[in-house]
Amino acid sequence: MTFLMLVQAPVLASPQFQLDASLERRAAAGREQLELLKRDAASSPCWEAALSKLETGCRALDDETQSRLAIAFTNCHLAKSGLPTYACTDAMTVEACTAPMAASTSGLAFSSYTTFFTHAESICFYLQSQAFQASTEAAVDALHSNSRLAAVRLIELREQTGAVQAVAAATLAEQEAAAAAARALLDAEAAARAGLAALSASQVD
Repeated sequence: MTFLMLVQAPVLASPQFQLDASLERRAAAGREQLELLKRDAASSPCWEAALSKLETGCRALDDETQSRLAIAFTNCHLAKSGLPTYACTDAMTVEACTAPMAASTSGLAFSSYTTFFTHAESICFYLQSQAFQASTEAAVDALHSNSRLAAVRLIELREQTGAVQAVAAATLAEQEAAAAAARALLDAEAAARAGLAALSASQVD
């Protein structure tokens, strides 16, 4: 009964990955910023190149990687507004890249850099939470699938066991019938011998 209930019970939907309220807000902010970047990337090679750095940058986000992502976003933002950008090569330190921004009289560049520094962390957090959700749901789906297959296999084994037991019972019945027939044959043979012996004895007398 328990086995049948296990197989016939409805399969529950895979649990959805959930963040607590504060982390959900953080992920939502990252998602919003990412959508804005994607929109800009559709019409700007600068934003497209900066966005492509997220894929590898978010995998091992540390302070330097986050800073370099923010610098790339800042330069694209400044270029979009027709403002001067700030050179930053891989050979340069983050300090060397951001020092001219901080020294700017308007302060706009460094303020943008600071904002994008925060955005980069939020975007990476969103992307990582999405990746974790996808992998978690895939693992749960695989577990559900394997459980269903195991249940079906158990039913098949039980049916096969029942069939084997039925064949064994039929074979045993046939063996018992054959044994009974053999006993009857032996009894008849013994009776015939006894009758023959008696007949022989009467003819001698």
